[in-house]
Amino acid sequence: MIEDALAPTGVEVASESVLGVSSSESIRTTRAKLIENGKDLGWYVIKQFRGEDRVEEHLAAYNYLKENGFPVPVDVRRVFGRPDSLAATDLTNNGELELYSCNTASGEGGSIKREAIRNLEEVKKELIDIAAKAEKLGIIITNDSYFFVYNPDTMEGHVVIGDLGGAVMSKEVAQRDHGYGPEDTTFSLLKDSYYPNLVRVFNGGELFPDTDMKPVA
Repeated sequence: MIEDALAPTGVEVASESVLGVSSSESIRTTRAKLIENGKDLGWYVIKQFRGEDRVEEHLAAYNYLKENGFPVPVDVRRVFGRPDSLAATDLTNNGELELYSCNTASGEGGSIKREAIRNLEEVKKELIDIAAKAEKLGIIITNDSYFFVYNPDTMEGHVVIGDLGGAVMSKEVAQRDHGYGPEDTTFSLLKDSYYPNLVRVFNGGELFPDTDMKPVA
């Protein structure tokens, strides 16, 4: 149980629900409200990975990106007693906001198009700033790492680097181990990708909901 795993650290689970059951990198995804020593920490998503090495990979990417000022979830933490799991701030705040994936080709539950995004120019600037910062640091942020968090009430959204598995690598590693060319940059990958990424929205395309965050009936 999640309660048993978190109890020794003083963190209690006030509520939980099962989301996506499995994916290529995770076994189970759960949404839970965490309370630590009487303080409400808010909603988290707890993901159980297919191996502890994936936890280390995600934490290393998260810490690097956060330290360098990239837009990432507010908090990502280990789950005591569950070395194959991580808890991350729920980007949807328990379903109040909508979360769109940049590597989902189709899906149920509707989609989002450019006319629905009131602050589209701001979103463009967010992507350009991410790409410029990555270039300055000599890294590549892979094109399927992005989420688009959308508020349907204000019709505004913002970019978050939320899929941290393999999200960041040096250009040297990208070319040596992953088949990238010297011409590849974070921005070129965003523009010229086989994924239905955020740039498609600017050209009249659409994004689909993240399948990992769909509640299980």
